[in-house]
Amino acid sequence: MSESDLFRISKDDQKIDIFLGTFPCDIPFSPDKMDSVNALLTRNSDKSEHGIPVLRLYVDLYQMDFEAHEHTPIGHAAKVIADWLNQQSELDETTRYVVELFLWRWPGIRQDENGLWSLSNKHQRVAVFKPPFINFQSQIVQLDVENTETQQRVLDNSNLQVHDTGFCMKDEPCYLLDACLMCPHFCTNIHFEASLQKRLQKLEDKRDSAVESNNPRLAEVCHQALKHLNQMIAVLQQSK
Repeated sequence: MSESDLFRISKDDQKIDIFLGTFPCDIPFSPDKMDSVNALLTRNSDKSEHGIPVLRLYVDLYQMDFEAHEHTPIGHAAKVIADWLNQQSELDETTRYVVELFLWRWPGIRQDENGLWSLSNKHQRVAVFKPPFINFQSQIVQLDVENTETQQRVLDNSNLQVHDTGFCMKDEPCYLLDACLMCPHFCTNIHFEASLQKRLQKLEDKRDSAVESNNPRLAEVCHQALKHLNQMIAVLQQSK
């Protein structure tokens, strides 16, 4: 599918649910400590925009929705869908289109000349190896970007590319979604400036909503995250 074909199916088309199967998960998914979940692509979600589906994991009444760039209890969302799609030999045109639309949402994964979807090392090098790098406290992080072993470790670790505002320097996958802006493992650079600006606006809206709904704990968390985010953006802009 070419980029010009991305939105040829209207967001007003009928809802589409594509069942992917049952997957083992790395962490308990519910209070009953279930170790496997069902997965499907669906547009029936508040996180679905412009007709682009999300990955839904569910067991009984418990469910979570993920976009392509996010890490999930069964692995990186885009990588999970790519592996599933690469194993399908017979899919109707609409189903294949919807699945590929999900994958196009994240630039870290692309289709090769053989039609297989995989992680794009080229994109990861552009995103990762462009100093300066800063942490959530706006301090400069030193990465040995010339070291071949360091580069390969980063390229092999898809967890470093799961966030739209930066990357995680933790060796193991993390499931604390939306906590990056106050995490010592978080790292970012000027490549993510536009996404950081969008995140800033969303956090401000979330804080204001928390204040209006009399949720002081959430309002304080948003306030602290906003403080870190404003400092990071200022430092990155100075580095241009």
